[in-house]
Amino acid sequence: MIDGQRIIDAHTHFSGVLYPRTQEERNAWYGAEELIASMDAWGIDISIVSSIEPMRWHNWSSCGAEYSGATEYGGNEKVAEAVEHHGDRLVGSYVPNVFESAKRIKDGIRRFVREYGFRQIKLHPWLSGFPANAEELEPVYEAAAEVGVPILYHSGTIPYTTPAQIFDMAMKYPHVTVIMGHAGKGDLCYDALAVASYAENLFLDTCGQPNKVFLERCIAELGPERVLFASDWLGSIGKLPFRRLEVEALNISESARTSILCENAARLHQLGGIG
Repeated sequence: MIDGQRIIDAHTHFSGVLYPRTQEERNAWYGAEELIASMDAWGIDISIVSSIEPMRWHNWSSCGAEYSGATEYGGNEKVAEAVEHHGDRLVGSYVPNVFESAKRIKDGIRRFVREYGFRQIKLHPWLSGFPANAEELEPVYEAAAEVGVPILYHSGTIPYTTPAQIFDMAMKYPHVTVIMGHAGKGDLCYDALAVASYAENLFLDTCGQPNKVFLERCIAELGPERVLFASDWLGSIGKLPFRRLEVEALNISESARTSILCENAARLHQLGGIG
């Protein structure tokens, strides 16, 4: 909290070094301890966190992986453990393996939402290797509708995470809240705004979106209630300080800033008592 403003970061990750160059980097891991330290340094009250690990198929034992670190839920277990120990600061975001059976996909989502209190589903089609509107996502959306949690996408990377693909799924499932992480990034940001104008269940987050004028236009055209603050924290390469200051620099009202920094995530993720 800074100057009385509560802040929820709607998009963070546990991760190792994404592109390790040394053995030391291969062994690195940025988890709850490092994330909470960053949150404390920058006045973040709550972070919604997923792990990068389950976005890679070889971390799932159900895929027949021979990798020694593979687990039943691909690494989502680490987030569940962190949420158990830091439930006042961290909220889980479940990463499904869309190449499993529909039953296993739904069972995993139900378990992590109902047993561990996860409040979001995270999809990274570019990293995981499937189009953002692949038919394999149908059980993900069906489970999201059943348990009442939003779906957060990585967006803005061609060919698998275009706003048009995400819009396709949002229109098929209008009762599911869909968040376009990065708001289409720099290349596809105006595509993101265009499709969000036609689908009221589409929301945008601020991380990885370098265009201040574009963000201000999104807020003006969609309303501040359709935009969420996010940092895409990834440990050593996280951009939390920059993301925090970028929102402060927007030429918007203080009530709009409060919506973006806290109220929208509290409402969409049903974080009672926050906002």
